[in-house]
Amino acid sequence: MPYIKKEDRMRYDVKIDEMISLLQYRSIGEVNYIFSRIVWKLFHFNKTYTFGNALVGMLECVKNEFYRRKLSKYEDKKILENGDLPEA
Repeated sequence: MPYIKKEDRMRYDVKIDEMISLLQYRSIGEVNYIFSRIVWKLFHFNKTYTFGNALVGMLECVKNEFYRRKLSKYEDKKILENGDLPEA
């Protein structure tokens, strides 16, 4: 869950915003590279199955939360604009 305390976010937000400024006009491949480097480096510091499994779970939750909070709302908007799929 990405909803950490606001005072804890302050440690990261400036650097994250700098990274976002660098990434906003880049290819998805470059974004993938950066995320992969972060995950691989974290695993380098704790090479256990348990930690690797936790990283995979975290990535899955990031994906699910992005879909739930951002992409599904976009899809709902497009359904209203363009119509839903016909019933079978």
